[in-house]
Amino acid sequence: MVRIAILGCLMFLTLPAHATDVGILGKSRMNGDANNIQNGELMSSFRKIWEGYGAQWKQTTDITDAFLGTVSVFVTGNISTQRFTAQEQDAVTKWVRGGGTLVVIGECGCTGNEYAYNDLLRHFGVHLDGDTPYGDGHVLTAHPLTSNLFTVYFGKNGHLTGPDSNIPLLTDPAENLAALVLEGTPEVGKGRLFVVADTDMFNTVVLERHPENQFFARNIAKWAMHAKNVVSGRVLLDECEGLPANIEITIHLVGDGIIEAATTTLDGEGRYRVEFEHDGAFDVVAHVDGWLSKRRAALTVLGKVTVDWEFDTAGDFDNDDAIDAGDLVAAITTFEPRTGARTVALVMANFGLNDRHLDLDGDGEINIYRG
Repeated sequence: MVRIAILGCLMFLTLPAHATDVGILGKSRMNGDANNIQNGELMSSFRKIWEGYGAQWKQTTDITDAFLGTVSVFVTGNISTQRFTAQEQDAVTKWVRGGGTLVVIGECGCTGNEYAYNDLLRHFGVHLDGDTPYGDGHVLTAHPLTSNLFTVYFGKNGHLTGPDSNIPLLTDPAENLAALVLEGTPEVGKGRLFVVADTDMFNTVVLERHPENQFFARNIAKWAMHAKNVVSGRVLLDECEGLPANIEITIHLVGDGIIEAATTTLDGEGRYRVEFEHDGAFDVVAHVDGWLSKRRAALTVLGKVTVDWEFDTAGDFDNDDAIDAGDLVAAITTFEPRTGARTVALVMANFGLNDRHLDLDGDGEINIYRG
């Protein structure tokens, strides 16, 4: 379809990421130091990572069936030595087996709170104990939780044992099991359980010094909340009077060829939102039919990313990212009394412009890839 008129101007808002209610223990049930997940200063970066994927924290002092019914994920870490009651243990066990996701961020078995952790973990065949000094641990199993990881840095961590059905994820510096996951097993029923035996590995100081731990924190948040990376923003189409209906935009993540692509339709105010599985730094390329594509180099796609696009060169009617004879032929053969002369004039005005460096899939041809 030929779309041509005069320069338009649109107003835009950014779409929010999907929100997930995440349960967490209140301050009175936490260890009270800077490393507590609920409000500890050193855990602010960890909380922001989760919030970047849409986490909305809901606090409770007592774990009840009613409270767990309002959240899909529950996170516990750096808790106090206060033991979980029989009623709380029963509520958590039923909730997980009914489909809830429990994330346990434990500690070394030397602070007294390991007994509280084990109040919950024992119902799933998992046990936390022991301690290992600081150092690098290693990935045991490829899994979404270990994506982009080879090693991770541990503080003083505990050791884990689990049922035969567990998926072992990480060893600590002494080759003890230090992270595992249970999903699709009798122990967790319809739910999921992730356990890692260290809280210090996620404090702000460690995250700043060890990028691999940032990836690990992001993996946990994405896995727990079924979240993806979100690229969203606004689109302005020059040479366009208003916003035509059903305009699609395709966003490509480009590395060594096309890594991933997603297509969506702009809403009535020119906004878009697409989701990607892949994390990392990519060239991000946007394409709208009839305009030359746009590229942003070395953009980091992690969590929520806002990218606005202004497509300022129209006339690429055959969508080969070049305005040439093919587009002139297309303009002439689709000549309409009302818009035809203007369409031909546009092609002639932009004739010879191209984005032929946008051979995204490396096949020597410029064509539109849709994932």
